[in-house]
Amino acid sequence: MASPGPWSRPPEGMPGRGETEGFAQRTRKNLDFIISAHQHENADVHVVTQAVLSLLGIVVFPFERLLADGLWYNPNLEDLESQGWPRWRYASGSKVPTSLWQLVRHLRNATAHSNIAFSSDSRYLHEVEITFVNKPPHGKWRWEASIQGDQLVEFCRRFLKNMEGAVG
Repeated sequence: MASPGPWSRPPEGMPGRGETEGFAQRTRKNLDFIISAHQHENADVHVVTQAVLSLLGIVVFPFERLLADGLWYNPNLEDLESQGWPRWRYASGSKVPTSLWQLVRHLRNATAHSNIAFSSDSRYLHEVEITFVNKPPHGKWRWEASIQGDQLVEFCRRFLKNMEGAVG
């Protein structure tokens, strides 16, 4: 059996995909590639799907590791929004999170339990609103937030940039 080629190892200086930073870098690279292929090559790719997959990769995969290792970056959401981060829309009666950790915890639970809905099957990010719902199985509360696809991509990019440098 031939030995694997250099393509089977991470590029020089890039953390492995099992590390939080390495996974974040690869997630952003894939997201940017799919968006570019859609915009510049009219490729038959699904940018909305990739945006949600990127969110899965950044909130489900590293979530527990970042918390366990004490590497969590937890700014106030109002501060982030004033710096240009996308604004989420919350359903009436939903408790509005005040910190990034609170938002990500809800998003992690919604994605982990497949509580995601799409307003349409359009392949154009700005035409699709994505709704995330977090509800405990027997709880009395329900959290629901929505965001346009293009804003979800912006959220993912900003979140991924903040994850870089985290080792987990």
